[in-house]
Amino acid sequence: RALIGVLTELANAGTVRVVENLEFASGKTKDVRVFLESHKLKKVLFVVPEISENTRRAVSNLYNVKVVTPMNVNVVDLLKFGNVAINDKAVKMLEEVLVK
Repeated sequence: RALIGVLTELANAGTVRVVENLEFASGKTKDVRVFLESHKLKKVLFVVPEISENTRRAVSNLYNVKVVTPMNVNVVDLLKFGNVAINDKAVKMLEEVLVK
């Protein structure tokens, strides 16, 4: 499948990161900006088990960031954003989606 191929390419390029407890519980855009700066990212696709209202609020003002669940990961977003940060709990869920 195309999704597996693109994820493999991104992983080989070193642009996929598994981040423990990736969540922006404060709901503040500043916290997302700090994450982006500390990881030297300009554009990123966040993959989280579920999108909380605070996480949605934290990224809503940023045009270069998108948050999706493992069920909603798609090739277009992977190619558009290029960098992927996956919550450690979402990795298992993403594996299950890819196996189907």
